[in-house]
Amino acid sequence: MNLLQNIYNLQVKTPEKYYQKGMFRSQRTHPCLPIVREDDNIFFTAQIVFILQSLAKYFSHEDRKLLEEITNNALENYSAYCNTSEPRTYNFWQKKASMHFPNGFLLRKFKKFSLPDDVDDTAMVYLAHAHSAEELIAFKEKLILHTNNAKLTVQNSKKAYKHLKAYSTWLGKKMPVELDVCVLCNLMYLIYKHELPLNVHDADTLLFIEGVIAEREYMTDSFRVAPTYIDTAIILYHITRLMGTFNIPSLDIYRDTLIKDITALFQTSKDEMQRVILSTSLLRLGGTRLKVDMPKSFRFNWFTAGMLSVYGNPILQKMAPNSLFHFKFNCEAFNLTLVLENSLL
Repeated sequence: MNLLQNIYNLQVKTPEKYYQKGMFRSQRTHPCLPIVREDDNIFFTAQIVFILQSLAKYFSHEDRKLLEEITNNALENYSAYCNTSEPRTYNFWQKKASMHFPNGFLLRKFKKFSLPDDVDDTAMVYLAHAHSAEELIAFKEKLILHTNNAKLTVQNSKKAYKHLKAYSTWLGKKMPVELDVCVLCNLMYLIYKHELPLNVHDADTLLFIEGVIAEREYMTDSFRVAPTYIDTAIILYHITRLMGTFNIPSLDIYRDTLIKDITALFQTSKDEMQRVILSTSLLRLGGTRLKVDMPKSFRFNWFTAGMLSVYGNPILQKMAPNSLFHFKFNCEAFNLTLVLENSLL
């Protein structure tokens, strides 16, 4: 099976009802209600391009030409999710009015449910598509305005992290602070890749990531440390992607613990896609290769929108982990990309 060709085939070639050319289709579902919506977010498209570009050294000449076409097709879409002021930051959904919860019937009618630009999508687009050094530095300066304790203090995190001046997921002026270890791993990947000057916020962000690893909260409290990712295997994937690419001594001391936990989780997991990313995570840390079979299904929810996750109210915090208040996001092409990544690594 030529996985890269299959991924290319899944990219939209001509404008459709729900997607523009160059996008990868994804779906938004509700775990408890019979809701399935086509969701034209930029998140999965940018993630796919970023991962494929990171694998380019393994590609044949013909595959590199295919990657170039995938990248160029995706390029046309980023501007629709970008703000109009500098520095450029990106949104999960298109910036046009009422484009939040696309193709929905209720939530899209209320402005309250629209999202501000966020660190995760911005970092992914910056990783997938080259931006100037000036833009990167300006973006990093903007991040400082939205760090924990700059104006607001994180309410849904454990007490040990509340003093940290770490970066928040959200870039909205009134949006509560949220610390998500996966989002922050993606951001630090961008910062390390471009060798941007480090400051106290980077140091505190690493302290948060280190704390999550040291206390093994990816196992014991996954929703609180990664409210937009939740799944332990997905958290480990993000942590090991950062550690496996860059030399970060404060994190590297936990390598053996991570290898042990990944191996144990792999042995007990029944989910085929979960086993794929656990195998990839172990490879990144230099662990023994764990053989995985080709998944029979490429349906695997990667991203979670928690409607209550950012709020500090104790009652809402108790309700937030309940799947009744979640939306899940799946993308077949992205899941194929994860399988391709594993096979090449």
